[in-house]
Amino acid sequence: MGGHRRKTRRPGASPAGGIAPLVGSRVVPARHTEVFDLLDDLHNHDWIGGRWLDVVDVADDGAPARGATLVLRRPFLPDRTAVSTIEERRRPTRLVGTVEVPGAATARLAWDVAPSDGRTLVVLTVTPLTLRRRDRLWLAAGGRRWIQARIEAMLGRLEDRVGA
Repeated sequence: MGGHRRKTRRPGASPAGGIAPLVGSRVVPARHTEVFDLLDDLHNHDWIGGRWLDVVDVADDGAPARGATLVLRRPFLPDRTAVSTIEERRRPTRLVGTVEVPGAATARLAWDVAPSDGRTLVVLTVTPLTLRRRDRLWLAAGGRRWIQARIEAMLGRLEDRVGA
């Protein structure tokens, strides 16, 4: 009875293999320790993210923050609530965390800061880890360019803040 078995598809997100990370970099006029301290305070990500990101709650209980609850906005789509978790804190050069929209998408964000001739090179890398099919389609239909523009805008706001 060599019946053909159909694959059952699980709802929700699946591994985002094959989707390249998005990367932006900027040299900003500040010491790398100052830049790292700004990034390490997750409350600051509210202004870094601009109108597309709201930091709703930070899990800091008096110590360096372990994560935050965020509201993410995209054009023409509903807002999404996400949870960020700090996975690696290598003071004063690297801050890595994940941002998860439960059941939909997960991405790793890495902020790398390094001294550069009295200024600081800041590199932000966003690596999709899991995505739903509709999120893959959104990326292919222009979402990737939109996210890249948000990365550049975030780096610009960081530069403006430390250069003021």
